[in-house]
Amino acid sequence: QLLDARRKQSQDKVAIVRVEQLSPFPSDLVAEQLARYPKASCAWVQEEPQNMGAWTHAAPRIVTAAEKLNGTTVVPDYIGRTTMASTAEGTAYAHAKNQADILERALTL
Repeated sequence: QLLDARRKQSQDKVAIVRVEQLSPFPSDLVAEQLARYPKASCAWVQEEPQNMGAWTHAAPRIVTAAEKLNGTTVVPDYIGRTTMASTAEGTAYAHAKNQADILERALTL
């Protein structure tokens, strides 16, 4: 959805880098992408609530990849649903609203 939203908005100032493998974490590939955009902000975007997705696993590894392999300081922002006890938001309306908010925040970082 993020890629589709970027295309619909003709947004060319946002790079989307997908991390397909979490373990072992591809630190070298992440560092390579961070080096391509040295002045860019970095954010982890996920649909899952903050306490259920890969955020807590990936964030410190992104920091380490930047520091150890590039010698830079990168602290990724989190864009996604807040911490929740359930994966469901309760209503389709709430889900759609939060999904739209995630896409908007990701594309205006």
